[in-house]
Amino acid sequence: MKVKLVMKTELSWAKHLKIEVEGVTYNARLYWDTHDGFDLSFYDSEGKPIVWPKWAEDYDNAMRDLHSDLDSMSDESEEK
Repeated sequence: MKVKLVMKTELSWAKHLKIEVEGVTYNARLYWDTHDGFDLSFYDSEGKPIVWPKWAEDYDNAMRDLHSDLDSMSDESEEK
């Protein structure tokens, strides 16, 4: 996973993510703030919003939280 931290304050942050799943790369924006929590959006290669990929919907419906898992994985990716 490639991560670019694009904004960070004491109350919020935003990360641009490149997520590879089964050989396909997805562009995403993960945003968090103290008032609303997480927001995750997916984009095509031109930066236009797209619907969540099936793997993301399935992941989120499997009693796991895609938002916090991506946050944790992206933190680990930033350290490398």
